Amino acid sequence: MIPWTSEEHLISEEILEEAHSTFSSHFPHEAWFERTMHLSWQNALNCTFCHLSPKPQQTNILAAKRSDASLLAEAYLAKQLNWKLQVSPGYLPHHIKDLVETCKKLNTITNEKVWLETLPRSGGDIALLKEHLTGITIPIDTVNKGIRKRLHSNLSIQDVLTTFDDAKH
Repeated sequence: MIPWTSEEHLISEEILEEAHSTFSSHFPHEAWFERTMHLSWQNALNCTFCHLSPKPQQTNILAAKRSDASLLAEAYLAKQLNWKLQVSPGYLPHHIKDLVETCKKLNTITNEKVWLETLPRSGGDIALLKEHLTGITIPIDTVNKGIRKRLHSNLSIQDVLTTFDDAKH
């Protein structure tokens, strides 16, 4: 018996078994460590729960951008530890060419493509980044419209889906 299966949690053993079966039919049973590398220590969004959201006393979010040396050192350590990398631009207005160059450098150090955690991006941005990426992730956090409005007032699920569609092609 799984300890968190109870009526109050609405998770039954049947649902967990079905989820396990579905997962197993599509994915191998393997695990690895990964590291999300934030390209800055703040982001431009004011998400109510995020530790990287700007604080009232922090007005120059671009000053929070990390140096190349810091990023490359972290990538080198991740490579030595055999961790996969996910890159997060911190939702700052990074110029796409800078982001492509950063991904190229990380590919060189790790000998692997990286994952990109991002906000919705144009198809043109995705096309420029594609050869350097394993894939993209975009946090949705919740599909409840009321909670979403409080968490990410300007992040549209439709824009997220459009970005994923652009990445497929």
